[in-house]
Amino acid sequence: MRPLVFSDLLSRHTAQSGVHEEAMCQDDVNLKLTKSEIAEAFADADVAARFPPVMTAAQAADLAQVPLNTLYQWRSRGLLTGCSRKVGKYVRFFRDRFIQKLFNEGLTSK
Repeated sequence: MRPLVFSDLLSRHTAQSGVHEEAMCQDDVNLKLTKSEIAEAFADADVAARFPPVMTAAQAADLAQVPLNTLYQWRSRGLLTGCSRKVGKYVRFFRDRFIQKLFNEGLTSK
């Protein structure tokens, strides 16, 4: 028996709620975070300490709530250009640009 994946859960949700997938995609297009909304999300000192302006890959994965390997795959596929930089053998993520990429631009290769 194969494990459930996100697409399975999405299909179940849309079937149960009567929401069509196209409508959900249109809602995603309208989800744009402003710079002030992003700054407000990190106004709390504890949150700002947990997710500093320049984050490690582990912190970025935690922020996006995805496995670390997923983050590395996105980066290797060119989906995180403009929000990450290799520093020696490590990758660092610019927190605010990372959030803009995820929410405002989306994960698409150019």
